[in-house]
Amino acid sequence: MKITKLLISTIIILYGTFAYSQETNLYDAKGKLKINATYKIDRSILKYMGDIEKEALPSVYASIEYPLPAYENGIGGQVIAKIVVSRGDLSIYCKIESASDPSLGKAVEKAFYENSLIIYKSLETNEKIEFYVPFEFKVNT
Repeated sequence: MKITKLLISTIIILYGTFAYSQETNLYDAKGKLKINATYKIDRSILKYMGDIEKEALPSVYASIEYPLPAYENGIGGQVIAKIVVSRGDLSIYCKIESASDPSLGKAVEKAFYENSLIIYKSLETNEKIEFYVPFEFKVNT
């Protein structure tokens, strides 16, 4: 009987460890953004990030329009956007945390708002979640 309880306890502990040890394309198992470890999310959100990355972010990335003045002047660089989504109260918020140029940040922000319905649909919880998304702008020469 004690062995059975010990075995069940061990399985529950290991399951909890593995459930929160997942990593995604954007985040490591500790919830740090792979491209810039300064940005970190709550590890409990990792379970939702896979669907968001697979179902919603491709639409966001595809709808970004490179600002013409930035493109013509060879301005590129990285943009990190903080996204706060709550399907429960239908709210979405996009804040540009860092951008090499303000026009690149505005292009990212616009793409998130244009794709908010897809983001809502890909989220499997009504809880409010916060996460970061990186974008890289490059001018081909």
